[in-house]
Amino acid sequence: MLSLTPFTSDERDLLDRRGIRAIDPIASERDDRNQEIGALQARHLIRRGHTRLAVARLQDTRQDPFGEGREVGVRNECARAGLPVPASVRLDIDLNQALAALDSLGPEPVGVVCYNDDVATALLSAAKVQGRRVPADIAIIGMDHTPLSQVTLPRLTTVAYNTSVPSQNFITAMLGTLRGSETPVPVPADIELKLIPGDTT
Repeated sequence: MLSLTPFTSDERDLLDRRGIRAIDPIASERDDRNQEIGALQARHLIRRGHTRLAVARLQDTRQDPFGEGREVGVRNECARAGLPVPASVRLDIDLNQALAALDSLGPEPVGVVCYNDDVATALLSAAKVQGRRVPADIAIIGMDHTPLSQVTLPRLTTVAYNTSVPSQNFITAMLGTLRGSETPVPVPADIELKLIPGDTT
């Protein structure tokens, strides 16, 4: 069994009892990578002059397995820069929820670190509905560098990464498990994050 997120200790015990070979990423390394993503997004907004940040995550925690690590990365960068603790909002990819999320952040200018490009696009649409200027009133940065991020108006600032690194790691781990290797294959820490500048920050 291959999982993109770490198994809990109970899940691991159950799989072991049933003799199921299971491969999952190492939780600490996954968290480190996601903190790095959140930190990169926050640093970009801070360098662009934003002094108030927020984090926008998915409402459904099952679809947001990496959000906590990324939010920690944002909080750490705000602390380093002497900025207030960032607000945190949750929403589905839904215009009404995006509008409510913006309302909860208040009218003051804010830079929003988004869980992914879908969340960022929802907030961008809500900002347009509310007549907020982007990026003067609300700056938005996404994650994943999806095709959608490059056709939004204005074009979304986002973060890209080398998707082949985790894929190669999982293949290597799977082959090692099938060969009966007892040595865990570590997840590479460097996923080659790259900021893709747009017009939303």
